[in-house]
Amino acid sequence: MAKIILSILLVCLIATVMMVSADPAPFKQCMSNGVFFPQSLDITPAKPKAGDTLVAVATGTVSATVPSGILYADIYLSGVRLFEFTYDLCKSVSGGCPITPGTKAITIQNSIPSFAFPGTYNTVASAYADASKTKEIACVSFNFTIA
Repeated sequence: MAKIILSILLVCLIATVMMVSADPAPFKQCMSNGVFFPQSLDITPAKPKAGDTLVAVATGTVSATVPSGILYADIYLSGVRLFEFTYDLCKSVSGGCPITPGTKAITIQNSIPSFAFPGTYNTVASAYADASKTKEIACVSFNFTIA
């Protein structure tokens, strides 16, 4: 009897993990000569609502050492830029700075305002070596829909 209960609990746990885990999201790389080359993008929650915290994790390969940087995320609705968020790239990338070659994950997260309109939003996340925006390191574009 104990084995049956344990088996049922294990199945329930696996099903719960599968339901809350992030699904890979479609994305576009905005540049071809960067230093970070994304291979996957996970967005959670998969179906965000106003008031939720949206987390986007781009995982990919870094080809050269990056001492520091700034990450900008521009949010658009119907082609109109609504927000620009700024992040310290060193705090957003796995392993911090300096960012060394290899597989890395870049994470951005923000709360969706409670007054956000339903619709499909476009995000363009661009990383630069510094605030002058002269040396772009990476650029990823993706959509998310607020129900």
